[in-house]
Amino acid sequence: MKHLFWLLLIVLASGCVVSEESVKTINQKIAARYSSFSTLKYSVTGSLYENGALVQKTRSIDLFKKPDKVKQYRADFIVNLNADAVKKPEEATYVCNKNTSFALRGKGSVEVYEYVNIPPEVTTYCNYAFFVKGEEVWEIPTEITDATKYRVETSKETYNGKNAVKAVVTVLLTEEEKKKQLAIGKAPRESVNIYWFDAGSFAILKEEFHSIGTACDLPPGSEELACRDVEIRSESVYESFEFDAAIPDSEFEIALSNYAEVRRETVDWQQKFD
Repeated sequence: MKHLFWLLLIVLASGCVVSEESVKTINQKIAARYSSFSTLKYSVTGSLYENGALVQKTRSIDLFKKPDKVKQYRADFIVNLNADAVKKPEEATYVCNKNTSFALRGKGSVEVYEYVNIPPEVTTYCNYAFFVKGEEVWEIPTEITDATKYRVETSKETYNGKNAVKAVVTVLLTEEEKKKQLAIGKAPRESVNIYWFDAGSFAILKEEFHSIGTACDLPPGSEELACRDVEIRSESVYESFEFDAAIPDSEFEIALSNYAEVRRETVDWQQKFD
């Protein structure tokens, strides 16, 4: 859910003009909604394209239960390289429950991390990592109103039969960034992020990110890398986005006896995060 929720704050502003005052008001409403849910559940299909060609596709299911339970399940993983599609039926699951996280490597192996020496203000590791720290991505940065940094356009649409709002956000280059691109013979290109939101429930429906990257290869017989611009587009489609779903605590419990290989590690908070 990273990097997407703050854009939702734009859609409730009247018209296409986002004022500083409206941002503050809308931000409070959205922050209140995402701080009040007890559970959150959704599935997301992510696709990565380079120059229009699909290079990676994933589908996962994410579950959150406050105050400190998280489960991320990868249903499948598809790679499409050089027009050779391969589907890998993986079952990689990550679970975080209070002060313990579990990384499941297939059906036979699990890595268990126990977090100790945690400061009192943190409460539990999972609470901090996914709910306290994570809430930062649910708030709109005040600089979104700065026309020198962002250009925002919103419109009402129908998305898969739902009333939706589309927000197109262009991240503007600074004059210094433009000069650097021109200096190396490149035309300055700005990245564009596009979001679709359910107009009534605040649920994210779809997001797209468009940018230009650089790919480098070492040609046969050459000692110098050959680099080229690559048009990158990532797309995430959200389904079954549900607030306050009935999720039992047992969903976040792992029976270690079911695994042939169990690797344990104790993580000292003070040493790792200080």
